Amino acid sequence: MNENQGTYEKEINLMELLFYCLRKWRWVVAAMLVVAVLAGVYKFRAIRQSNAAKIEEQKQSEKTVVKSSSDEEEEDELEKEYDLKEMHEEAAVQGIKYYEKAIAQSEKDVADQEEYLKNSVIMQMDPNAVQTGLLSFHLDINGGQNEANALDVLTAAYRTYVTGGELAEELAKADSSMSVAELQELIVFGGDSNRYTYIADGVTNVYPKQNVVQVRIRALDERSCSNYMSAIEEALLGYQETMQDSLPGHELRLLTSSQTEERDADIQAYQAQIRSTYTSSFKNLINLRAELEALLKGKDLPLEGEEGVVEEETPLVLESAATGSVKFAIVGLVLGAFLAGFVLILIYIMSGRLQSTESFQEEFGMVLLGRVGTPVEKKRWFGFVDSWIHRLEEGAYANIPQEEQEKIVTANVKAAISKDGGLKNVMLAGTIAESDVQAICARLGKEIPEVRFTTYRQLVFCAADLEDLGSCDAVLFLEKKGKSVSQLIHQERTLAANRGVMVLGTVVL
Repeated sequence: MNENQGTYEKEINLMELLFYCLRKWRWVVAAMLVVAVLAGVYKFRAIRQSNAAKIEEQKQSEKTVVKSSSDEEEEDELEKEYDLKEMHEEAAVQGIKYYEKAIAQSEKDVADQEEYLKNSVIMQMDPNAVQTGLLSFHLDINGGQNEANALDVLTAAYRTYVTGGELAEELAKADSSMSVAELQELIVFGGDSNRYTYIADGVTNVYPKQNVVQVRIRALDERSCSNYMSAIEEALLGYQETMQDSLPGHELRLLTSSQTEERDADIQAYQAQIRSTYTSSFKNLINLRAELEALLKGKDLPLEGEEGVVEEETPLVLESAATGSVKFAIVGLVLGAFLAGFVLILIYIMSGRLQSTESFQEEFGMVLLGRVGTPVEKKRWFGFVDSWIHRLEEGAYANIPQEEQEKIVTANVKAAISKDGGLKNVMLAGTIAESDVQAICARLGKEIPEVRFTTYRQLVFCAADLEDLGSCDAVLFLEKKGKSVSQLIHQERTLAANRGVMVLGTVVL
């Protein structure tokens, strides 16, 4: 790779990007207006064409109705009436059978749901005060290389036993008032903590989560909860003996059991779901009965094939072209703003120009000796908007006159020259046009007469200027925000460093 083309990272300042887009607000407004007009015109033409198609379709439909009516007069009226009557009767019989069957099934479903709502233990629970029992067991494996695998297998086996329904079947034997399915809804396996702390005889024991098996049971009252907890303890210890045949050498020991009254969001959600299902089933039953009643009264829809028979003429509804085009134009405004913003962001990123000076020294390795802001042209169209954006971006710095800014820069350059001492010949260089820096070059030569400043040079574009660089004591770079290219600034900095020429710093216009 060429020495003058060093690699560097470009840091994008989001606030600078925002102000860059704001400074181009005229382009954004123009894009919004163009897209809004195009969208409005497009929608206006589309609605006009759609309305014309609807009107033409309505005319064709009216012609078809008139033609169908005239053809019917020529047919045999008696035969037609007989066929239509037979079709109506057959359709009515099939419809009645369907509704009677659907109503019977719906009535059965509603009755079953009402029975469940009235007699189910879960539905009688108060979700804000649920009796909850928690049993914690310690699962111990007697050593071995496969202790971790054996522990996972045992935990999975006990989980399946609890959540698969076998534990609920054991509890149903002790309490026949609840079904196995309902008991299964009340059982929860596992805990939430990553470790389990157990205090016995004043000694605190901490067990990893994988060694603790926890089972939670919800009940209607304290007595039932206590009975369930006893039955769960007996069932799990009995299941332990069964598991000894397949995985011998493990021990399941009860650590603690506690019974509390707490709010249960799962029970509350389950009750709400059951009630919602019942309400939907009941409304469906009412609708089926109403539809059957309408069918029995002869209010069914016309049968397929009854062309030309229209009970009520449907009014032709036309969409307002003006309203639709205005709505589309508003959408076009927003879309135009997004489109213009996207293009400006691409230009900002792809151009590689100098846009921000906040991290100038870190990015280019040169001291920023000062910045001279370009005054805003207030005579431009809506120039006050540009002035407001400029003040918002620059802050207090925007109140400093340009002449005073140039004096500050001159003072900083003079201090840099005095600091290094013995500098008599300083080259002024940069990557922008000479016309952009004439004012600052003239001021530097006037304010610092003891130092000879060369005319403005462009090192990266002119070989003769590059040869003159070696005869100078130092170089001062002049760049312009929004015009200078970051890659060229790095390149001219490298050219000066390769020739051992000291860089005083950079002035950004």
